[in-house]
Amino acid sequence: MRGNRSPGEYPSAVVNKPQFDVSASDVDAVKPALLSRSLPAFLGHPAHRRCLFPARIWHSRPSGFTSRSRSRAHKGVQYMASSIPEKRRSGLARAVVVVAALAAVAAVVFFLTRDGTDSFSSSRKPGGPVAVVQPASRPPARRPADESYVGSAKCAECHDDIAETYAEHTMSYSIAEVPDDRGVETVEETELRPGGVCVYRVRKDEKGWWHAEAAIDENGEQIYEQWFPISLAIGSGTRGRSYAVERDGILFRSPISWYSGAGKWDLSPGYQPDDERRFHSRITDECLACHAGRVSDLPDTKQRFGTPIVLEAAIGCERCHGAGKAHVEYQEAEDPTGDDPILQLSSLEADRQNALCAQCHLVGASRIPRYGYSTWDFLPGDRLDEVFITFVHLGDTVYNPT
Repeated sequence: MRGNRSPGEYPSAVVNKPQFDVSASDVDAVKPALLSRSLPAFLGHPAHRRCLFPARIWHSRPSGFTSRSRSRAHKGVQYMASSIPEKRRSGLARAVVVVAALAAVAAVVFFLTRDGTDSFSSSRKPGGPVAVVQPASRPPARRPADESYVGSAKCAECHDDIAETYAEHTMSYSIAEVPDDRGVETVEETELRPGGVCVYRVRKDEKGWWHAEAAIDENGEQIYEQWFPISLAIGSGTRGRSYAVERDGILFRSPISWYSGAGKWDLSPGYQPDDERRFHSRITDECLACHAGRVSDLPDTKQRFGTPIVLEAAIGCERCHGAGKAHVEYQEAEDPTGDDPILQLSSLEADRQNALCAQCHLVGASRIPRYGYSTWDFLPGDRLDEVFITFVHLGDTVYNPT
C-alpha cells in the first residue's frame, strides 16, 4: 500500500541540463553529407548519432528529497517527485527516446529532400535537377481579352443569312435588359398572394419594372412594403422568365417569376410561401454563363460583375467560334498570310464539338470547375472534362433543354 511507504521509498527524477558531447569535429564530419543532402551518407557516418542525440538525460534521487516536496528549484535544476515505479519510468524514458529519435530522423529526411523553397518536388532522379511544381491560383493566361471580341453584329455584316437564322432561336434572347418590347409577360399592377404572411406585387412606371414584397397581419393590415427595381429578365420566355435585382455588382433573384404556359405570376422555382431567401438569393456565375453571350465578370471573384453586367445578351457567334477580332482583321487585310484564325467547328473532334453544347446542357447532378479554373474559363475547342468535373447519376443524364 502506498500509505505504508516511508518517505525515502518514493522515487524521484532529476533532469539535468543537457550535457552535449558533440564536438566541432563531429559537425565538420557530417557537414558534407548534410550539404549534399545525401541521407545514406549522413546516416552511415558514425558521428550522426551524436549529432541527433546530443543530450544525456538520466534519473536519480537527490539526498534529502522526499515525497512531500513535489516540485522545487535548486540551483537551476528542477526536481520532480513521482510515484511511478523505477522500472516503469525506465520504460517510459526509453519510449520517449525512441519517439524523439524517429522525429529527429523525420526532420533530417525532410531537410535532405526539400528543394530549398516552399514548393515541393514532383519528381527527382538521383543526382538530377529538382522539378518544381508551383500550384496555380488560376490557369495559364488563355482567356482572350475583352477587346478580342467584336460581337455578333459585326459577324452579321458578312454572314447575314446565318445571323438571321440564329436570331430566330431562343438562345438569341435568353437574357434581356428590362424593360423590353417583347411582350412576354403582363407587367401591370398585379398582386400575388401565395399563402403565408408575404404578398408580392408587380408594377411598371417611367423608371422601369418593379417587384415588391409586403407583409400582411392576421387583421389584413400591411406591416411593411419594399420595392426593388428589376435589372434583367432571364429566360427566353418560351416557358417563362425569372428576374434579377442588381446591388453593387451582385445579382439577386426575385421571388416571383412569369410562367408563360399559365400566363401568370407565381413563386420562382424552388421558392415556398414566406421563403426566408426573399430578394437575397444570389444569381450564380453558372446561371449567367449559360444565359448570356458575354458578361463583365470580375477576375478572382465569384458572382460579382462590372458595369455593364451584360456585354452581349445573345448566345452569339463567338460563344462557339471564339473571339472574332483576329478573324475580322485577317479577312479585311489586303494580303493575308497563313490560315484564318477563326475556329472551324468541322475541324474539331466529336467530343470537342459536343462540349460546346454540353457546357450548358449537361448539368449533371453537380458540376465544379477543376482546380485553378472558373466557370468562365471554358473556351470553344476545349473538352468539357478539361475545365469541369461533372457528376451524373449512374445510368442517368440530366438534360437541360432551352
